[in-house]
Amino acid sequence: KTGYQNMEIQYDYALGMPLKHKLMPQYLSELGYETHGFGKWNIGHCNEKYMPHMRGFNHFLGYFCPGHGYRDYICGLEAGVKDMYEGFNDEVSGQTWGTGEKYQGTYDTELYRDYSSRVIRKHAKTFGNSTNHKPLFMWVAHHAAHGTYDSEPNPPDSLMTDENQKYIAVLKKREDEASESGESKFFGKRLITATLIMSVDNALKDLVGALEETALMNNTLLLVNSDNGGDPNYAVGHPGNNFPLRSEKFYYFEGATRVPAFIFAPGMIPSALQGTTFSGMMHHVDLLPTFV
Repeated sequence: KTGYQNMEIQYDYALGMPLKHKLMPQYLSELGYETHGFGKWNIGHCNEKYMPHMRGFNHFLGYFCPGHGYRDYICGLEAGVKDMYEGFNDEVSGQTWGTGEKYQGTYDTELYRDYSSRVIRKHAKTFGNSTNHKPLFMWVAHHAAHGTYDSEPNPPDSLMTDENQKYIAVLKKREDEASESGESKFFGKRLITATLIMSVDNALKDLVGALEETALMNNTLLLVNSDNGGDPNYAVGHPGNNFPLRSEKFYYFEGATRVPAFIFAPGMIPSALQGTTFSGMMHHVDLLPTFV
């Protein structure tokens, strides 16, 4: 409907997802949900009406560009734009937004992990097991493992487990061996990709931990999916690998469009169906009519 399927909206683009298209948080907000968003927006910010806090989110902390620095949030090498935004639209804060300059220096996966977990704990503390429980919708679009202007993003220790560190040590050893033998720096590039994937895995683990800690997990539906296949030819940063699927990000073959996804809802999905696999077609456009 929009023609944006293979285009990224840059920091200085005067366009966005048309306002006539109603988004999922707008529907859910009308249904009484408290709505929070974290991470990548990238569907338009040329006017305040296009920003997340005006399109259904009570609170949104994230960025507008296709990608930015993991700690300095710089988007657009030529302009040096620091891209981090926080917006509110609720009874307490009203309709307001500003730059997220105070967060600069915090690794963004860690930032979204901490704030999303904080929302869960605050929600549980406010409503508990009340019969007037206000439902919560939270959308977390991590920057990782996206390409970046940082040559080596280096996730903080809080996002890496001991097991991760042992695996990284093995990869570093293999990289050194490849360097000595004159092989390409492929292993070094893949090492960066591996650390970014691990950091997202652990951020998700901590989010689930917050849901379990607050006894909300059994009344929660958690959907996790990737947005596109990797780009093995990434000129800046770190490459992906879609083998055995054909092609890559920005194209229309399976290497670009077929990605992992799962639903975890232990209190909603019957035990007989837990662990089952669906290999048919599913697209993110199916989610709105399914959930709303």
